[in-house]
Amino acid sequence: MGSDDRAVRPPVDGRGRRSGPRAAHAGGSDRLGNRVERNRAGVRRQVRSCVCAARKTGLPLFRVRPDERPLFPRLGSAAAVPPGRIRRGGDDVGVPPRVITRPPGCSRQAGDRELRCGVGILTNPCRAHWTAVVTDYWTLTKPEVNLLIVITTFAGFWLGSPLSPSSLLRLFNTLVGTMLVASGTGTLNQYVERRFDGQMRRTALRPLPAGRIVPSRALCFGALLSVAGGLYLALLVNVLASALAMLTLATYLFIYTPLKRKTPLCTLVGAVPGAAPPLIGWAGARGSLDLDAWALYAIVFFWQFPHFMAIAWMYREDYARAGYLTLPRGEGQSRFMVWQAMICSIALLAVSLFPTFIREASVGSSIATLVLGSGVLYCAARLASVRSNAAARRLLLASIVYLPAVLLLMGIDNALR
Repeated sequence: MGSDDRAVRPPVDGRGRRSGPRAAHAGGSDRLGNRVERNRAGVRRQVRSCVCAARKTGLPLFRVRPDERPLFPRLGSAAAVPPGRIRRGGDDVGVPPRVITRPPGCSRQAGDRELRCGVGILTNPCRAHWTAVVTDYWTLTKPEVNLLIVITTFAGFWLGSPLSPSSLLRLFNTLVGTMLVASGTGTLNQYVERRFDGQMRRTALRPLPAGRIVPSRALCFGALLSVAGGLYLALLVNVLASALAMLTLATYLFIYTPLKRKTPLCTLVGAVPGAAPPLIGWAGARGSLDLDAWALYAIVFFWQFPHFMAIAWMYREDYARAGYLTLPRGEGQSRFMVWQAMICSIALLAVSLFPTFIREASVGSSIATLVLGSGVLYCAARLASVRSNAAARRLLLASIVYLPAVLLLMGIDNALR
């Protein structure tokens, strides 16, 4: 029986394989396996090409997951990659669909395979609706930061010179010029930090790291705003206000921004240009600076530390992932945060009383300022003891309430004298 079975088996060919239906099926599997392996090799070549292009151009490399829903349905076009998520450092960040072109050295077939396999490099901004483009450029200017700059500049002008019909035009010009310089500074800052912003969950969807705006256009846009703001202040306000604004831009971009990746003391350096807007407003009103202006500068200077320490603690993992040394690495970061938040909150409480002695502020204004400063100090002490994100969020909220309220009290007190 066994000998008969052996007799009817298909013969073995020269390669040691038997012919017949099963052999034919095995040959088909081999051909399929070879085809799959070739496809995998093509994908690997495409990925390597994208990585090389990303290193040369500095553009973000991403992996697409086509099963995700788009976050911004209005963006994208017929040539867009399926909406997905950027994967950076093990973290997923949602992004809208983007138009991608073939990396250098890739054929059209490689580009098509790129679209199918979902690996690409952002090389062009998406062809979006004009309102989305305007929104992206508006986001580049950091409008939430500019709002606070406008408030402190207005406070400096208001405290430097009583508001009158004759001074309204000068106030308007001071605010517009300062806004232009601040917008240019924010845009240039995002241009310099675009690669690192892409590694942070909080900033990965900004226009530059997300690929919605070409870096060269952002650079030109920021430079144009900065130069226009400096000339605007020099021609329509005065030279001192223009010089202070441009000095603030230079200090922020060329000193503070590089130090963010080198030392935790960068906050101390960044507080110097951060407190300059009241001086610009005061200079716009009077054309000179006196002791009252520097007292206002001291309040804004020390206010920044508890405000920024709350942000740094809430997003410490994001900052560490991008390589920013807003807090020291290791166990010393909590002590550093406590030291800066507590000491500077106490200093803020002290310097907020300067206007009481310099300008003879009213008792009611002084008491209200003390209450607000005590609230910031309490929230800082709470963060020092608990060291949680919830406590940091309360300190952040207290600091946001404190500064406009104190400036409003000082302005009202100045107007009633």
